Amino acid sequence: MNNNINPINKVDSKNQISIPTNITSQKAWDIARERYKILEPILGLDTIPKNKIKDLCNELKISRSTLFRLVKKYKDSVGAVNALAPQPPPGGGGKKRINRDVEKIIAELIEKIYLNKQRNSIKSVIMEVRRQCVQASLKAPSKNTIHRRINLLSARYIIEKRKGKLSAHSFTPNRGSDLFREKNGALANTTIMVVFI
Repeated sequence: MNNNINPINKVDSKNQISIPTNITSQKAWDIARERYKILEPILGLDTIPKNKIKDLCNELKISRSTLFRLVKKYKDSVGAVNALAPQPPPGGGGKKRINRDVEKIIAELIEKIYLNKQRNSIKSVIMEVRRQCVQASLKAPSKNTIHRRINLLSARYIIEKRKGKLSAHSFTPNRGSDLFREKNGALANTTIMVVFI
């Protein structure tokens, strides 16, 4: 076992582990403590015995790669139990993963460059976003991120800003009209043509 365990995370004589300040929830801390109790016999070893890997994965209900990742995190932290706590995902589920300053730059430039009567291309927005991020020493977003931000805008709003209100008005069909029917979420023109023979 590693003798360099951070004392704040050591198991004391009552088998209690003191909670570190950087764990955000009691549940995460409980998981870290449970993982520590299960992994303790192998944490000081240079390699994990092959016959223990499957048993540990089953007991912790984690994959083999997660097991190795946890052991590495623990060793890299010089024996801090809180390294075994689950980390919340950085984004996903509707959450944005990029810096707020970058989001602000994207929003401003979409409004300034893309949503105007000059009808500049998305590529010009991407290039300007990257340029301004470099100037501000920020990590530039991918082009797909910028495309997604534009795709979040309604088509009517984009047409109104790029072509004018009249074009946007004609873009929206009159729902009471017989000329338009909604089919599979898309509007289809169902004009009837009369042919004389």
